[in-house]
Amino acid sequence: MSRQQTLRPKNEPTGPNPGVEAAPAASGQARIETLSQLEGRLKDCLVPITPRPAFVAGLKSQLLSARPTDIALQAPEKEQRLRLIAGLGGALYLASLGFVSFRAAQAVTRRVAARAAGRIDQRALAEASAATLAAQ
Repeated sequence: MSRQQTLRPKNEPTGPNPGVEAAPAASGQARIETLSQLEGRLKDCLVPITPRPAFVAGLKSQLLSARPTDIALQAPEKEQRLRLIAGLGGALYLASLGFVSFRAAQAVTRRVAARAAGRIDQRALAEASAATLAAQ
């Protein structure tokens, strides 16, 4: 195939019916064919290269001279620090939750005590007024 035959303008319709859109499966197949044609053209145009031996030797020496132990030691330190911070945050959250729960329990207890005191006073008042009426 020549270059002119494989390249088409984007707006040029393809398929047996130029005015009708192709089904999704057909358009997917057309895309696959287009990509495989592009792959073939790239293989024809591009030439594989090999790096120079000096470059390979230099890169190999750089990689071997790098100290992977330094990198390996840094990872656990960071992980340990992160766990410590997460643990402190969790402890602070738990303490604040306990404090808020304690204050809420105190408020509820005060309201219940106030209502109970009001009921007792009303009962005492009712009993006292009933006793007064009975005494008369």
